[in-house]
Amino acid sequence: MILKIGVTQRVFINRYHERCDGLDQRWSNFIRRCGGITVPIPNTVKHISEYISPFKLNGIILTGGNDLEKYGGDAPDRDELENRIIEYALHQDFPVIGICRGMQIIHDHFGGRLEHVEGHAGLNHMVTIDHRKREVNSYHQWGFRNVTQEFVPFAKSDDGNIEAMHHKTRKIHAIMWHPERLNPFNEEDIHLFNTLLK
Repeated sequence: MILKIGVTQRVFINRYHERCDGLDQRWSNFIRRCGGITVPIPNTVKHISEYISPFKLNGIILTGGNDLEKYGGDAPDRDELENRIIEYALHQDFPVIGICRGMQIIHDHFGGRLEHVEGHAGLNHMVTIDHRKREVNSYHQWGFRNVTQEFVPFAKSDDGNIEAMHHKTRKIHAIMWHPERLNPFNEEDIHLFNTLLK
């Protein structure tokens, strides 16, 4: 079965001052490696179910990029879209995976607060995943050390920041590293995505 995976997109202003949606091309490569095809979701979508149903999506990835508006970001339309997706996931038990910013907005959606973190932007570092060490990439400046009551953490950095978590009762998962930016892709990440999205 070929998975159809929706992906949210970064908001940026181009040189013509047009407000654009954009997606790193590596996402389509990674999703293809996981046995799926990529369905970009515009930040202008207002009714999630009307977009998910026609495409028969198997899950949605909340991708990285753009700080949340309340933390200095300039993409409130993206914040609104991704919050609607999270609400849909809660009510329909629909699979959602947050990546970096995606993990941040999931945490924020459930009432968690973000804090500025040092030493997590533009480098690799070690995390502990279920009692074993693994090196991951890191591109974020916002993080948190405690999950809200709805979630269970399953990865932490050596400085105590949460690097991965999953919802206790819904198919909502999140990681802080970017699996699409690895070359070659990590088989552990591929297995994780296959498990969560299938």
